[in-house]
Amino acid sequence: MKLASVQACLKKTTNMKKFITFIFILFLLYSCEKPPDDPPAPNPGKIYNNGLIICNEGPFQTGAGTISFWRTDGGMENKIFQGKNDGQELGNIVQSAVQIGLNTFIVVNNSNKIRIVEQSSFKLIHTVDDIYLPRYVIQADDAHAYVSCWDNTVKILDFAGFKVSGTIPVATGPERMLKVNEKVWVLNQGGFGIDSVVSVINVATSSVEKTIQVYPKPSGIVSDENGNVWIICSGKGWNGVPATDNTKGRLLCLDPVSYETIRDIEFPDAEKHPEQLLINGDKTILYYNYPDGIYKFNISSSSLENQPLIPHSSMFYGLTYSVAGNVIYCTDAVDFVQDGWVYKYSAETGTALDSAKAGIIPGNMMFVE
Repeated sequence: MKLASVQACLKKTTNMKKFITFIFILFLLYSCEKPPDDPPAPNPGKIYNNGLIICNEGPFQTGAGTISFWRTDGGMENKIFQGKNDGQELGNIVQSAVQIGLNTFIVVNNSNKIRIVEQSSFKLIHTVDDIYLPRYVIQADDAHAYVSCWDNTVKILDFAGFKVSGTIPVATGPERMLKVNEKVWVLNQGGFGIDSVVSVINVATSSVEKTIQVYPKPSGIVSDENGNVWIICSGKGWNGVPATDNTKGRLLCLDPVSYETIRDIEFPDAEKHPEQLLINGDKTILYYNYPDGIYKFNISSSSLENQPLIPHSSMFYGLTYSVAGNVIYCTDAVDFVQDGWVYKYSAETGTALDSAKAGIIPGNMMFVE
């Protein structure tokens, strides 16, 4: 073989070796890298503080409700209970949630359950089963919570073991509750009918101390800077539906000791029914839900506002107030089939600040720090 031919052959061999070496290095690098289409690994250290907990009721009688978390620094995370509990479902109709100590109690109405999770991690701690159509939970004292149920009772739930230890009969369809001066005020809307009664439970005796006759469908309750109790009554009927038995809504102020009525303000239209009641951080301004938006009311005022603070083309579904930023959160369930929306507004000016999509039928909310 000629010298030139030998040299050419050697050059080809050297180039081939370099090529093979290059391919081998690429293979090693690729094998060490995580494939780009793999889902991100879960963050076990993620905590659910400093944000808004949203109860998405879910489809009525079918499917399951969910919990969404909207962080104050931005970003909505949906289905956080499933994500932190190996895909386990909450149950049908997630009605409400409340934080007591380090835990959050999630009321699952149609499934007759209360799910108790560690607030920061949202890991399931315990499930209270066979509690008939629960609606809301409130802390009664250091050892017990009260649960309003549609068997016309308030259940006593012990924190030790999370067991139901007693039952307090009240009026029909108990809903929201408020603790004032070691008494728990229970609004009885009527459940599947209509009631007009507030039951006042003495926590020390676990019994109803006073039954107050108000107006049909009491739906919101707060206490103001003077310690007085404000109750909003929706009245009979459906919003915008003419009917001969419609009654006007009322806004009441009651003395928490004598239970006497201090103020009784009537709404102007029997076909428009107010719902829910909030109060600001100074406990001087009330906010309520009305068919054309959210209205405010100064506790020193003698008459209702004519224009909404937050106009809306239809009635919001749920609302809550947060001292952090002095803001109001409102939900829109849209058509009760697709995912709904949560809106954030200034409680001072009514200015829209932000919005985010949650789950199906977002309703009850609470802000956690």
